[in-house]
Amino acid sequence: MSNTPVARSEDTRTASSQRRIVGESFSFSGPIPPPTLLNQYDSATRKTIVTMAQRQSIHRQSIEKSVIASNIANEKIGMYLAAFLTFCMIVAGVILIICDKPVIGFISIFAPAFFHASNYIYNKRQENQIRDEEQIKPKPKE
Repeated sequence: MSNTPVARSEDTRTASSQRRIVGESFSFSGPIPPPTLLNQYDSATRKTIVTMAQRQSIHRQSIEKSVIASNIANEKIGMYLAAFLTFCMIVAGVILIICDKPVIGFISIFAPAFFHASNYIYNKRQENQIRDEEQIKPKPKE
């Protein structure tokens, strides 16, 4: 939440008097205004503002939960498909070796293992890079 007071003043001078005009503005972020501003509303309006903020927070959290559940389901489907395809490649390699095609058979057997190992190494490097970048970033002041 950031309160940024901005003050302006203008001098309006006439021959007989001097007048000063002062303006002030505040800004904040978030669904609930700061307590000093919230207390300026009547109790029914305050209750409405807080209730709306609570409902919006519940709604946002439910969306986040459904996105996380969907991501988990997608990850599971991907793992099952990868395991199935790896198994199929191994079976095909064994069949090729039995049919007197040893070179392509061994390639079919070991290619998925090399693919999965390289994929694992790549993902670990990406995770380490992201973690290192997050550690380097300065933390925002509260």
